[in-house]
Amino acid sequence: MTLAEKNRWSADRANAWWDDRDWVCGFNFLPSSAVNFLEMWMGDTFDRATIARELGWAADVGFNAVRTNPHFLVWLHDRDGLIKRMDWF
Repeated sequence: MTLAEKNRWSADRANAWWDDRDWVCGFNFLPSSAVNFLEMWMGDTFDRATIARELGWAADVGFNAVRTNPHFLVWLHDRDGLIKRMDWF
């Protein structure tokens, strides 16, 4: 028996874990102040106020998950800045 097989959860355990979680309800996010994901993540145009406001609105109506797309060109030219902005996000 492999380690993965040994550590595999039973169906009952997996179902109990899922039942203990809130329903996941999310959406794709691009702030209204950005025309694309490159603009969203660039240091000069990363709009914290708009992002916070719009994600706050989403939370107020019951959303609890979000998906966005970090842009490779930002990573290529400003890796550390992108990581800091993603940590804030």
